[in-house]
Amino acid sequence: MLALARASIQDAILGDGSLRACEEALVITPQMRTRAGLFVTLKIKGEEGAPPSGRLRGCIGLMSSERPLHETVIDTAPKAALGDPRFTPLGADELAAVTLSLSVLSPMTKLRTIDGLIIGRHGLQLSKDSHRSVFLPQVPVEQGWDADRYLQQLALKAGLPKDGWRGAELATFEALSFSE
Repeated sequence: MLALARASIQDAILGDGSLRACEEALVITPQMRTRAGLFVTLKIKGEEGAPPSGRLRGCIGLMSSERPLHETVIDTAPKAALGDPRFTPLGADELAAVTLSLSVLSPMTKLRTIDGLIIGRHGLQLSKDSHRSVFLPQVPVEQGWDADRYLQQLALKAGLPKDGWRGAELATFEALSFSE
């Protein structure tokens, strides 16, 4: 799946046929046929001042998908590299330096009380009026956040005040994440 994501990004940037070649060699497993949400995260490691996990370079995903997972990877990976509005599109000169991570999401579960939130296990989605935001389960761990800070940052990301998570609809999910 990681090779498929990388080939999809490389082909989108270089137009070199790498995606077609990867697809021709691909053996589609039953797990790759599942339908699930997916996030593709790109990071650049080894830069001075960057966190040990690397500097975020792009992250795009879907909370759910009706398409088989391998097709979702093909569609989503280039969007993370070229379409994350927080970043300039990934350049050909950055391909070798970027590390890819895939996070396959479980179905969402409504969070009834914040006491049920487990840092490192639960990703969070916030919905309040027209405001929405999501953090993958690994984000609060990487940032060193406790539950209060996690909720505050989720609200801020949604464009709300830091206590804006109160009264919002919160849902948790888990993710199976793997990286290059």
